[in-house]
Amino acid sequence: MALYGISATDVAKVVEGIPDLTDGAERSEVINHGFAGKFGYPLKVVYSKEHSRVTVITAYPVKRELKRQ
Repeated sequence: MALYGISATDVAKVVEGIPDLTDGAERSEVINHGFAGKFGYPLKVVYSKEHSRVTVITAYPVKRELKRQ
């Protein structure tokens, strides 16, 4: 995350904003457009959840998603 200047607080805000984290999902991802002003692109967070514990796998600004809009 240091490569893109993404802080743990930024990632926590994205993960907390997920309405329903499903247990047992192998891997899930969310794209948050709220950070487009800070990073220039939406922020994508890939995570997994087991037993109410969320593990962030990766987080990065995603350029491709912005082009699709």
